[in-house]
Amino acid sequence: CVALIIKYLSWNDFSPLNDFFSSGSALLLLALFVNSQFIPSTSAAPIDCQKNTAVCLEEIMKELTQLQFEVKILTENRTLVRCTTFIPNPLFESMPKTSSIFILSTTARNCAELYKSGRRISGVYTIDPDGSGAFNVYCDQTTANGGWTVIQKRMDGSVDFNRTWNEYKHGFGNLVGEFWLGLDKINRLTRNKTKNKLRVDLGLTTGKTVHPEYDWFGIGNETAKYRLYIGNITNATVSYDSLGPHRNLVFGTWDRDPVDCAERGGRGWWYGNGIKCAVFSNLNGIYPRCGRNTSAEIHWAKLDLTSAKDSAPSSTEMKIRPVDF
Repeated sequence: CVALIIKYLSWNDFSPLNDFFSSGSALLLLALFVNSQFIPSTSAAPIDCQKNTAVCLEEIMKELTQLQFEVKILTENRTLVRCTTFIPNPLFESMPKTSSIFILSTTARNCAELYKSGRRISGVYTIDPDGSGAFNVYCDQTTANGGWTVIQKRMDGSVDFNRTWNEYKHGFGNLVGEFWLGLDKINRLTRNKTKNKLRVDLGLTTGKTVHPEYDWFGIGNETAKYRLYIGNITNATVSYDSLGPHRNLVFGTWDRDPVDCAERGGRGWWYGNGIKCAVFSNLNGIYPRCGRNTSAEIHWAKLDLTSAKDSAPSSTEMKIRPVDF
């Protein structure tokens, strides 16, 4: 059945749901499973397609849409460095298989409100945190009971994070791949900084994952140079709080460097002007390649003391959620 569906997709231009059902193409798909059971990725319970044809069609269309999108992502033209040393990416390997690629327009302020309204599938949604205009975000609705609005993700080095101030301000990348949401958007989400917590998922080159969390998080506006406001670390999954030392520091990029440290530190991040521009963390640094390890790479100090590359995560994900979720 799977093989026939894949062939069907290759023979036909995949179209939206309405176009699909308005054509005779649905009959072919229906013939494949009308006497079968289908187990959607969002549930372990099989659906009797003979008795629940409409439900089956809806679930299979969701699966086909997701499959088509994932194939598109994998086949995009990307310039990647070829390495003989494979860097494990546990966050990428453990990405939820229930992700939806549908962009749903809502009046929700964040992903937590979406979760509470019944939107339990991870994917791209439209939100408006403060009534100043809507924008798209990726919602993680599976990790630690869901409700997370993702503000940064790195997993394969496909997106260059060496960007200008303006690009960091507005955001860049692909919401279902690697991306930076944008400083203005993060500010709008966290203006009341004590109302959001921050979770940082870090994939280690040893194949493990850790997830430090902070009891509150926010950033200032552009006038305040997007200054970082952050509370205390609340769990012990890492040996050292590497984001805390950046508390109250301002954001810098190579073309707008308030403290003359961004160029040395690598990529946009919250930098200070202390001794030698010490950087305890920079999750927007250069993606590690071929065993290389420099101070300008993705960095989280004392991340994994069991590994020689103890400070270079292979994957990162920063996400926020209201503290009263």
